[in-house]
Amino acid sequence: MAEVSVRRARREDWPRMVELDRQLAAFEKLPLPTETEAARLGSMLFDEKKIEALVAERDGRIDGMAIFWESLGSSFRARPFLFLEDLVVGVHVRRIAHHLD
Repeated sequence: MAEVSVRRARREDWPRMVELDRQLAAFEKLPLPTETEAARLGSMLFDEKKIEALVAERDGRIDGMAIFWESLGSSFRARPFLFLEDLVVGVHVRRIAHHLD
């Protein structure tokens, strides 16, 4: 199996990230994100920089992603908190992993 590299998401990754987000919604049996919702999330990531994302790449293809942000976990402790919203692995990769068991 090819090596996986993890890096910060770039704007050119966005179309594949939307595909992965829709795969996650389908897996969770939720309505798929609309184009408007996807655009809003993309703007939060790449324009407003309110949230962050990492992508997992294998053989030049993005097979996974993580969307997260830092927040204040406790005001009186003044400690940051990292919230992981989504950790997504593409359907194709999950099928491969399932057959390796």
